[in-house]
Amino acid sequence: MSLTRDIIKSQVVQPALLSVADFTGDIEDFSFTNFQPTHQSVFLNKIKSTLNGIPVTDGGTPYPQYMYDIILNPSIFSDWATIKDCIDYTTNNYSTGPR
Repeated sequence: MSLTRDIIKSQVVQPALLSVADFTGDIEDFSFTNFQPTHQSVFLNKIKSTLNGIPVTDGGTPYPQYMYDIILNPSIFSDWATIKDCIDYTTNNYSTGPR
C-alpha cells in the first residue's frame, strides 16, 4: 500500500509534532524556528518509529515481514522551514523494506 500525503500528515507527522510542541491552526504552517536539538531528535525519532509501526498491506493482505522506513538526520531536518516541508519530504522519500 502506498501511503498518501494525508496519511503521512495525520498519522505520522502530526503525532510526532504533538510529542514535542503545542500548536494552533494548520500544522503545515508550523515553523521549526524555536526547536532545540532535543526537540529535533525526539521529533525525528517519533516520525521514524511511527512510520515503522504502520502495517504494510497490499489489497488488504498484510505483509508483517515488511515495514515502512525513511532516512532522517539533522542535515535533512535543517532543510525544512515548516512542517509542510517535512510532510512533503516524508511523502516523497519513505520506502518499504524487510524488517
